[in-house]
Amino acid sequence: MGCDASVLLDSKGDNVAEKEVSLNLSPRGFEVIDEIKMELEKQCKGVVSCADILALATRDGVALSGGSSYHIPTGRRDGMISTIGVVQIPGPSFSVDAALSALQTINLDLDDLTTLLGAHSIGFCHCGFFVDRLYNFEGTGLPDPDLDPGLLDSLQKKCPIPINQIFNISIDPTVFMTPMTKTPFTLDSSFYCGVLDGGSDSLVGSRTGLH
Repeated sequence: MGCDASVLLDSKGDNVAEKEVSLNLSPRGFEVIDEIKMELEKQCKGVVSCADILALATRDGVALSGGSSYHIPTGRRDGMISTIGVVQIPGPSFSVDAALSALQTINLDLDDLTTLLGAHSIGFCHCGFFVDRLYNFEGTGLPDPDLDPGLLDSLQKKCPIPINQIFNISIDPTVFMTPMTKTPFTLDSSFYCGVLDGGSDSLVGSRTGLH
């Protein structure tokens, strides 16, 4: 969500904020961060940043979802500028090499990419981000041949052929990131297991793409 919490800022005037990027339309719970900030301001005005709140809430979410808890130093400062043009989020169609290249521009490496991808063991994804792989992969009119047949069948049942090519996230169906596992609400090793198993358990396990 951005180290400086700039994703929390809304568009204003002619400036379109980061949260308007299509890949940023899935994050939810902004109102929860607002409520936490409001309560903290009552107790210690101007002390705890939204950036720290996001980092701490993420840590607690990881722990509550079955992952490890970890120590987080505080002291982050909030960004005051949020512009759509500066967003660098690897898209669903990115190859591993392209995603790594994008992260390297902000001083992250392969270990960071591996960790970030592992977070896809939990959560959901909108069909619109990968539906082309189910029906018209790279304009072939056929599904992505790298998709496991069982996973393909399951996803096609949940993600019908889009009638309208305009992506409307408010009505777009969603599926769990690890749809073939029994632990969609648990942050575990299911993403990595899915990749090692040829992508049969995860939306993020193909030979060429991230989603």
